[in-house]
Amino acid sequence: MFDRERKKSSYVFEVRATDGGRYDARSEKTVVQVTIADVNDNRPVFSQYPFVTSVSAHAAPGTQLIQLEARDDDEDPTGKFFTAVGKKFRANIFSFSSPYLNDRFHLDSETGIVTVAGSLLADAGVRLPLRGRDSRGRRLFLQQTVAFPKRHLHRGCPGELTPGKEIVQVKAIPSSPSLITYSIKSGNEESALDIDPRTGIVTIRNSGHLDYEVTRQIRMLVVAHSDGRLPLHGYATLIVRLVDQNDNSPSFSQEHYVSSVWEGNNKGTFVTQVTASDDDQNGTGVIVYHIVEGNHDNAFIIDPPFSGIVKTNIVLDREIRDTYHLTIIATDDGTPQLTGTCTLRVSIVDVNDNQPVFPPHSVVSISEGAEVGTVITTITANDVDTNPALIYGFAEGGNPSSLFSIDRFSGRITLAHPLDHEKRNKYLIQIYASDSAHLARTSLTVRVTDVNDNPPIFSEQPYQVKVPELVDPGYRVITVNATDLDSE
Repeated sequence: MFDRERKKSSYVFEVRATDGGRYDARSEKTVVQVTIADVNDNRPVFSQYPFVTSVSAHAAPGTQLIQLEARDDDEDPTGKFFTAVGKKFRANIFSFSSPYLNDRFHLDSETGIVTVAGSLLADAGVRLPLRGRDSRGRRLFLQQTVAFPKRHLHRGCPGELTPGKEIVQVKAIPSSPSLITYSIKSGNEESALDIDPRTGIVTIRNSGHLDYEVTRQIRMLVVAHSDGRLPLHGYATLIVRLVDQNDNSPSFSQEHYVSSVWEGNNKGTFVTQVTASDDDQNGTGVIVYHIVEGNHDNAFIIDPPFSGIVKTNIVLDREIRDTYHLTIIATDDGTPQLTGTCTLRVSIVDVNDNQPVFPPHSVVSISEGAEVGTVITTITANDVDTNPALIYGFAEGGNPSSLFSIDRFSGRITLAHPLDHEKRNKYLIQIYASDSAHLARTSLTVRVTDVNDNPPIFSEQPYQVKVPELVDPGYRVITVNATDLDSE
């Protein structure tokens, strides 16, 4: 819950936006300032209680007696202030809570100055009930005397703050025998404490409003009231100081941290810094940080432990692990020790430190009748690095007669010119893959398969032969011979 007066009136924090890039993600940061708008949730508080002054019974009307001062922690939307005794106060509205005094005294509602308005000859002592109201309507009521042995009482409040626990007993001494009634007149607006009206024992009423981190002390005005013929009042200030306990766990500035680091960097490379704060005062001089989960291979360390600085503890290799999800705790040195938790995701940024690798040498076949543009095969190399992309090409002299072409990005090999099995039936192609830093080579054998695209050819053209007449049937005239370039 926000509290502009007791906690902070503004918050400043940093916001980081990170894009969705899987590798080498980009980020930008900006500063956000949140101002807590004021709400009129505080009553005006008089600078003292009661205000005491003296005046001659023969004082003329208009004589100034005293100037009342009140403080209001809330902002005044009207922007009005008044200055008294060299100090600046918010504009409050003053008035008597009992109108019967108006014929003898005048109270300026804006300045708080009390002046004589009429004759005072009949008065030996006058108690003026006063009322202050801030410019937005919240009120605080201000009230001859019973004596307290001490006008200012100080009391510490250690240990368990359980309802009903006795803190202190106040006691007033009347000038004449009478019954004394005690009450808390101001400073106990949250009703955190209670006072027994007969015994003056101050006890805890609502421990939920006793929080050292919100208010380190409670300053109250205790009033003692006698029930004699002439009612008397006594006033004393009771200051209850709260003793801090280790009841707040360390709190990280972020619940989830995100960072990245390059692989291959030396041990001890800075990754990020996590920070936690502890609202407790006792036992919080040092907060110690530990990585408790996700630290595979003890890859990270917080050094020194109280700094929150996360460093690499080994030389990281993205090809082994590309992301770490760490759980970090912050432990205070109070009793008992309390911890806070956050997570840190560390992405390992790839470095081009691995050479591409081709699969073993392969053999492919293509028909000599294949058309230009026919895909022969696709050959790819493996690179465990993510960047940059591989580039393929023919090694010098590795593409005989420029018969083939290769896509430089995909490694797809296509036919660039017609083939002829009868001229050449096998080609050895030399191919490389480059990641801009490393070069890998391989070879590919292309076999050209035959197609029946050639007619038989006689050895002579034409044949001429002489045959004797009257030869017997079966006489061998000639043997003709033909050849075919095709294998099938």
